Amino acid sequence: MNSYKENFKGELIKISTNEIVPKIMGNTLFEEYLIYLNQGGTVDYDNTIFEVFEVPEQVTAIQFIAQLSFEGITEASILEVIDTLPEPNKTIARASFLRAVYFERNNPFIPLVGMAFNKTSEQLDQIFINASKL
Repeated sequence: MNSYKENFKGELIKISTNEIVPKIMGNTLFEEYLIYLNQGGTVDYDNTIFEVFEVPEQVTAIQFIAQLSFEGITEASILEVIDTLPEPNKTIARASFLRAVYFERNNPFIPLVGMAFNKTSEQLDQIFINASKL
């Protein structure tokens, strides 16, 4: 006998095939579900809610640099990117990077890091989230 579960979004899932069952009369999967219920079947409810983390406004330099290293981005590679900037931006960015106590998510330097290392804005957000947990 088939079994079904409903996830936290209210989607009905046929466990044996992991298919989402559309709750539409006439749909074969839904008709099977109704027969299952009429034969005494029950539905398991998965109330697991995924933890949502807010993107921190800032993380410490140690957290940020450590998380970047987990992403495969080294300090040396960041300095190489900074060295491609024209003056005085290069000097300002280099000093800011090397002397930072905190890195702020809205710092204009952060999207530059993203572009240089093919990171989307969402991936940069995740880097800050992960860094805040270190």
